Amino acid sequence: MTSKNSVVGGPNASFGARLKARRKHQKMTLTELAKLSDVSASTISKVENDAVSPTYEVIVKLARGLSTTISEMFGEPTLPAPVERAPRGWQVIGRHGEGVRLETETYDHLYLCSELVVKSMVPCIVRIKARTLSDFGPLTHHRGEEFIYVLKGKIELHTEFYASTVLNEGDFVYIDSTMGHAYLCGSDDDAVVLAVCAGGDPGAEAPEL
Repeated sequence: MTSKNSVVGGPNASFGARLKARRKHQKMTLTELAKLSDVSASTISKVENDAVSPTYEVIVKLARGLSTTISEMFGEPTLPAPVERAPRGWQVIGRHGEGVRLETETYDHLYLCSELVVKSMVPCIVRIKARTLSDFGPLTHHRGEEFIYVLKGKIELHTEFYASTVLNEGDFVYIDSTMGHAYLCGSDDDAVVLAVCAGGDPGAEAPEL
């Protein structure tokens, strides 16, 4: 019998391993997922083999291609269990250092409460690495809303419709994620923020930065 953890290579499996397991769980080829997600098969293969780190836009496209949510992309592929009614009460307790990590060129995310795959918010701790807009690239925009609280260092917030501003430790911002935006590190060391994102795509898909 296949254990639950072996489905995705264990609790510490990479995002690429989880993506590959989920694709195979749905009996989908690379070519099929490429057509459904509008992400090239070669890029998907590189992500699955941890040769490249996917951008947020790529993660969103892959989630849509797999008809799943962003939250579920960081969990194990499972078949829905029949239930008479949805539970009315639940809680998830986390410990220091727990979470699912995904690193990109601009951000290093630690997704929290990843074991709860159906939720309306996605909380994560984010280490911000990019220091200039040229390092960051085009502004990010996606469905939903996001709340950012600066835990360490300071960040520069750049948006599509407002002048750039600096946020120091203890400062926070709540934005419409459909507006182009970028968070840059304004500290000597990498800045760290708490990000809580919600209201993304259908199926409780809550976006991230």
